[in-house]
Amino acid sequence: MKLRLLLAVFVVVGLAACGGGADTETAAPAPAETAAPMDDDAALEERTEYYVTHYNMHHPSMVVELYTDDAVVLEADGSVHDGKAAILAAMEADVAGSPTLTVDTADRVIVGDAAVARGTFSVEMTPEGAAEPMTVSGNFMTLHQRAAGEWKIHRLITNFDSEPAPGTEMTGLPAEAPPELADSPLAAVREYYQTHFNMGHGSMVASMFEEDAAVAFANQPWMEGRAAVEAHLNAEVEAGATGLVIHPVGAEDLGEGWAIEGGWFEINTAGGMVNGTYMVLGRQQDDGAYRIHWSLANGHPATP
Repeated sequence: MKLRLLLAVFVVVGLAACGGGADTETAAPAPAETAAPMDDDAALEERTEYYVTHYNMHHPSMVVELYTDDAVVLEADGSVHDGKAAILAAMEADVAGSPTLTVDTADRVIVGDAAVARGTFSVEMTPEGAAEPMTVSGNFMTLHQRAAGEWKIHRLITNFDSEPAPGTEMTGLPAEAPPELADSPLAAVREYYQTHFNMGHGSMVASMFEEDAAVAFANQPWMEGRAAVEAHLNAEVEAGATGLVIHPVGAEDLGEGWAIEGGWFEINTAGGMVNGTYMVLGRQQDDGAYRIHWSLANGHPATP
């Protein structure tokens, strides 16, 4: 599967899909829009609750109806589910662990017919052959799109919020890299970030974030505020991280001063070469320049 299929529209919001399945399900439609439309935030929250309820009842075919036909899910372990059929298959495969999902949506940005959400998730399961249950937790950003009056999950990216447990299988990125964007509303932010990170200027990189930015670096919980981001970046630089190369693949001007960009990156860390995917939500400032409002990245050991 080509990486360009995974990253072509890295725009934002949602839930964590790690799914369950069952042989017996009661057919039921996805939650319908009410005659008197609720506000968008309430409608999105209702769909989140529907998702979690039926995920935990192991009704994967009902959950997958909340996705667009061409939805793409990039999970923390590097696995990729392209389209509803692949998402459904992943959920059905996970049912052996009797998973229980919880989702906490921290915030949403709603711009016209697009919505970007961020938050945290956890899944408790008992892997096949294991004697005790285990819990996997992490962070998410999702893009919902509204069509015909209904919100659907279109893109989803997740990461772990701590170092994966020993033995966790990491799939990593596909070998074939996609073409890079020639332009993006967030190009200046990305280029400044890459240049100054590689020069060891962690504090200058942090200046590209809004004062109230929220960032989920790979294997880290959400960080709130520029000061926390600055401390993390300076620690990474001091630990020897260098050679960051960011490859933008998709971007979109959402309107009303919001833009999104996504793609993949590679970096040399103290533990070796790492690559992963990223999603950035930027907000335009009074001077017309963009700053990072939210950002999420996952990371996997690079395949030699």
